[in-house]
Amino acid sequence: MSTFHQQAAEFKPKLQVVIESKLDEFRMLGFDTVSEDDLWECLERTLWRKKEDEPKLFQLVEDILSLTVNDYMNYIRIEAFKSPTWQFGESV
Repeated sequence: MSTFHQQAAEFKPKLQVVIESKLDEFRMLGFDTVSEDDLWECLERTLWRKKEDEPKLFQLVEDILSLTVNDYMNYIRIEAFKSPTWQFGESV
């Protein structure tokens, strides 16, 4: 885990309201199974993947609020293709 990710994790309690707001948005759009951990992991592996600067609270809030359902679904799709158990033609 990079320094950025460790420092971002320290802000996680302060970001709880923002994370819940984003999860509510996802649920409103029909994505009921997305958890807080799923959302956080998506942010770490996509938007925060190559960041090395010290995270600022306002930047983390902006990143969370800017994440779209499309971004999340692209992340899920890519992770499914990376999975060693995925096989072509397998039902989802």
